[in-house]
Amino acid sequence: MDGATALLITATVTNGVACGATWDLAFKQLPARRRTGAGAYTAYMRAADLWNGLLWYPMIGSLAAVTTVAAVVAGLLGDPSRVEATALWLMAVGAVGALAAMALATPTLLSLRQPDVPGGVDSKLDRFAWINGVRAVAFAIALAATIWALTLTVDATESVSLRFDPKRQDDTLTCGSDERTPSSAGSRRPWWAETWHQVCVDPPSSRRTAST
Repeated sequence: MDGATALLITATVTNGVACGATWDLAFKQLPARRRTGAGAYTAYMRAADLWNGLLWYPMIGSLAAVTTVAAVVAGLLGDPSRVEATALWLMAVGAVGALAAMALATPTLLSLRQPDVPGGVDSKLDRFAWINGVRAVAFAIALAATIWALTLTVDATESVSLRFDPKRQDDTLTCGSDERTPSSAGSRRPWWAETWHQVCVDPPSSRRTAST
């Protein structure tokens, strides 16, 4: 596993945690303010989001953004294909969008600390809910793009390992090659090498021509 793949795996994990936490806030927690009332929900936020949440949400959001940007830079430096570059740039868009939303959400959340919230508690909660929705979508884009980029990387790695397997001893697994290295006595090819040999190295057409 190279460094770029390790960064993609790390970015997938951190974006998954950040995406889950943000969507939990958007889908389950914030809508509850309409049932409990703004005053009761603000008291809950002061005990949760403005306490441990001040460490939790910035930590997971920053880790997701940093690992995503690092994975994007490593991927772009590795001469990616057009499809891989598209996935990487989508990762960057998601990370930048999440950071921008976090920058807007922080002062809105901190304003709820005051006993008399300027502009009213309802308007501040509505603004925070809207910003958090944008943040949730940004993290979802980053997570989906990271999974896409990781899938492309794994598929490319498997393709290369099949074409250039250092363990093969008796066949060059390249279509169009004129090499005809016979299998050594007592050795047995794996199924994928046997299939490649029959299709590329010794196709049925050549065997019919030889028999005639």
